[in-house]
Amino acid sequence: MVVKIALISDIQGNYIALQKVLAQIESDTVDQIICLGDVACGSHPHEVVAMLREKNIQVVKGNMDDGILNPRRHETDNLETQYFDDIDLWASQQLSDFDKVYMRSFRHTLMLTLADQVIVLCFH
Repeated sequence: MVVKIALISDIQGNYIALQKVLAQIESDTVDQIICLGDVACGSHPHEVVAMLREKNIQVVKGNMDDGILNPRRHETDNLETQYFDDIDLWASQQLSDFDKVYMRSFRHTLMLTLADQVIVLCFH
């Protein structure tokens, strides 16, 4: 038996792209979708998280997901660091408490058994 798994990653809050990718995946009739993290740090964090939850997609936690769940301001003059701190804070403010509870359920790794002796380790 062939198992078809779709791996998606680094959605970065791009809800429109996620909709298009999921529509293509669904037309290809896959058995399971796994997301490898970095889901919400972009223009539509709440919508992306809601879609992943609605579709019951298993998600591995990415580094940007952790930053959004724990936004902080680094004491630095580095403008790039300040920029990413601002993105994390803004994205965190767009998420509901329910979204954050869901994101805290993301694991750092996910092991899938596809067949006898065939195991896939998924991580960000």
